[in-house]
Amino acid sequence: MRTSFADLYTKARGSKAFLVGLCTFIIAWLMLSAATGWDADHGLINLVLSSEASISLAFFAMVSDRQAATLQRALDDMSAALQVLLVISEAQRDVLASQTKLLSDMYEHDKKVLATLEEDDERRSPD
Repeated sequence: MRTSFADLYTKARGSKAFLVGLCTFIIAWLMLSAATGWDADHGLINLVLSSEASISLAFFAMVSDRQAATLQRALDDMSAALQVLLVISEAQRDVLASQTKLLSDMYEHDKKVLATLEEDDERRSPD
C-alpha cells in the first residue's frame, strides 16, 4: 500500500514534534515582531497560520474520505460474507428438518414392524 502525501502530512501534523515546532515558530515570530516592529498588527502571522489550517483541513478531509471508503468496502465485504453464511445456515436448517422427518418416519415404521412381530410371536407361542 502506497502512502500519499496527505497521509504523511496528517501523520506529521499529529506529532509532538510538529506541535513543538509550530509553538517555536509562533514564539520566534512574535519575539521578532516585538523586537523589530515588523508585523506589529500580527496580520501576516494570522494569514500564515490561517493558510496552514486551511491546507490541513483539506488534507484531513482527503484522509478521512479515503478511510471512509476503506471502511465501506470492509462493511460491504462483511455484509456479503454474512449473506453467504445465512444461505448456508438456511440450507443446513432444511437438511436437518428433512433428516428429522426421515428419522421420525423410520421410528414410526419400526414401531409398526415391532408391533407386527410381537403379534406374530403371540400367535405362535403356545398358550
